Amino acid sequence: MTDKNSKDMVIRPVHYRRYGMESIDAMRGTMSPEEFNGFLKGNAFKYLTRAGAKDALEQDLHKVCWYTMFLYLANGGTVEALGKTYEYMKERFTK
Repeated sequence: MTDKNSKDMVIRPVHYRRYGMESIDAMRGTMSPEEFNGFLKGNAFKYLTRAGAKDALEQDLHKVCWYTMFLYLANGGTVEALGKTYEYMKERFTK
């Protein structure tokens, strides 16, 4: 988890934490599940299709993963399953 002084532009960026909560939490609380799923899918699609054209490729792809994981978890996916995926990817790409 990052602290409030972090410059992380993907996970909990400061500019999305105002009025005591993150924007995504306010959106989830005011949208229907269908609307919120559409928002998450739309943002994942946006960052995938522009990957590397505006911000750094790695940053855009990280955002694709972030929105996709949020969508997965918001629809019954588990952190444990994501952990297994993480371990698999870590083994493959850190040799």
